Amino acid sequence: MSRVKRQEVEEKANELGLFVSPWNPGDGLTRYRFYPVKVNPYSMDPLGVALGAKQAMIWLDGYEAGRKLKEA
Repeated sequence: MSRVKRQEVEEKANELGLFVSPWNPGDGLTRYRFYPVKVNPYSMDPLGVALGAKQAMIWLDGYEAGRKLKEA
């Protein structure tokens, strides 16, 4: 399996209408916080948080699946 890149996470979030706020505290693992609109990341709670790009893509896949179920 190929390595997931930050740009892929941001593109998928954008396709789903989400704003993603990546944060790298310096320990080698980027955190991705997802919001329904572009905001200051500290002004509201995120919809979800993922540790690393791979988990971020999994979270986005789940968000997309849940949205499709809600629309059906």
